[in-house]
Amino acid sequence: MPQPRYILLASSALLAFLATASRVHAEVPAALTADEAAIRAAAKQYFSAMQRGDIKSLSQLWTSEGDYVDAAGQTFKSQDLLRSLGATPSADSRTGSNSPPASSLRFIGSNVAVEDGYIGTSITSTGGRPSGRFTAIWVKRDGHWLLDGLREAGLGASSGRAALQSLEWLLGEWTALTDDAVVMVSSRWSEGGNYIVREFVIRSDGREEVGGTQRIGWDPTKDQLRCWTFDSLGGSGEGVWQRVGNDWIVDSDEVLADGSKSSTIAIYTPLGDDRFVWEISSAKVNGVTLPKQRVEFVRAAKE
Repeated sequence: MPQPRYILLASSALLAFLATASRVHAEVPAALTADEAAIRAAAKQYFSAMQRGDIKSLSQLWTSEGDYVDAAGQTFKSQDLLRSLGATPSADSRTGSNSPPASSLRFIGSNVAVEDGYIGTSITSTGGRPSGRFTAIWVKRDGHWLLDGLREAGLGASSGRAALQSLEWLLGEWTALTDDAVVMVSSRWSEGGNYIVREFVIRSDGREEVGGTQRIGWDPTKDQLRCWTFDSLGGSGEGVWQRVGNDWIVDSDEVLADGSKSSTIAIYTPLGDDRFVWEISSAKVNGVTLPKQRVEFVRAAKE
């Protein structure tokens, strides 16, 4: 009889498991509201400085090691790029546009935030103006929020298969041990190669075994990698996968079998070919905050 194939994912099933394993309640830091306001103010300063062609002000809003990836996929050290640019106001300053582009903001811990939005201009040295989307990574340094990364992408320019290729390191069999459970994980290409199919099981003494499946694929209507999850307890959910540096951030919403609603922000970090770390940086069930989790997976030995 063939061995079953398993996989771990940040799903409603795992949240249900965590909810029964611990009832540690932590309040959301009130400072996040002030931090969001500070980031919005910094973004407005950045947009205004870009319109004026104020390179010095733009430089002061970046970390020294921050990088920028333009819509063509070229990577630049932001400080080096800014020094190479002339002080030329953008076209938006001549058309009277005074507001930064609309965007969403979410926090990854207390000192890192990710901003997603849509753009009409670019800071590329070629002067191009691609219409597309952007992701900005903000970090808090000495009480100030600074840009540490900026990625731009032209709308409709990405293919699903190409986007999925960057998740190939997930393929294969994985195992992990938590304080009171064994987690077994498996990922494979779907027929046709348009999805990564993931399966998982969590086994623990004294509690019901939890399993499920997930598909990761490209959503052309939203121009992003998305996942759809179904677990053995009757829960389901969907989420968005986004790459930030070496990490993959998965922002998910789920409905548990009893009707409870949950949300998670999970971070996947590959550590070479045979290990990765899966970490929940934020999780809530019906508004109740669950404790953070960190699990290290190793590739299962081939039989």
